[in-house]
Amino acid sequence: MATVALLVLFVAQELLEGLFLHGHVGGLAGVYGLGGWTALPLAIAMGGIVALAVVGMHSALRRAADTGVSREPTALASRGYAAATWRPAGVLARKLASRAPPAATV
Repeated sequence: MATVALLVLFVAQELLEGLFLHGHVGGLAGVYGLGGWTALPLAIAMGGIVALAVVGMHSALRRAADTGVSREPTALASRGYAAATWRPAGVLARKLASRAPPAATV
């Protein structure tokens, strides 16, 4: 699917350039001429990389889901951990800044 999407985008871009840009070759000569044919092997290679990435992410997510780690807050409380409280990290987020910088004098 990624290969087809890349090819469709390339052909559409080249056809639009042929229509709207002065001096650009239009039609199929604009798509496949002057090295445009290299889009096919490049799209196949990039599509393969995208497919491998999708399969790898699917495998990693499945493996992470099968670890059996409970995300329930009661699981931490039963182990003796106190409930975590969220605090803003920065001085400005905690409203600890005293005032704004002075205005520039004219």
